[in-house]
Amino acid sequence: MTFVTCGGDGNYFIWDKDKRKRLKSTGGCDAPITACRMSLSGSMIAYTFGYDWAKGSNASGGCPIGLFIHPTSEKEIKSSS
Repeated sequence: MTFVTCGGDGNYFIWDKDKRKRLKSTGGCDAPITACRMSLSGSMIAYTFGYDWAKGSNASGGCPIGLFIHPTSEKEIKSSS
């Protein structure tokens, strides 16, 4: 089983659950990634980025917001060993 996680550091990671191995890490987004989801087929990852409220309501100004859909390749979602 392959799944994706994301976080406030602006990165998302693709994992192989059965082998307990990280398959891919991203270089980072300019803002916290607030949600991510892999399609059932594994052919794409959708993630949203924007302010994550870690510093309260007064610190949200100027943070980019958006939605990105990343098409995945077989190499990204399959473990090599």
